[in-house]
Amino acid sequence: IAESVAENLSGIAIRIEDDVLVTEDGCEILSCGLPTSTAEIEELVGLSK
Repeated sequence: IAESVAENLSGIAIRIEDDVLVTEDGCEILSCGLPTSTAEIEELVGLSK
């Protein structure tokens, strides 16, 4: 299923996933400080120009 979705959206979308560290004491979302909204990502991409 994921491959068919990726093929249909190729070039028009991005996929955002969290990176999670799981330990014996619990878990920590490593990507929690990264931009995820459209506006945040557009701003970040604009900074590289």
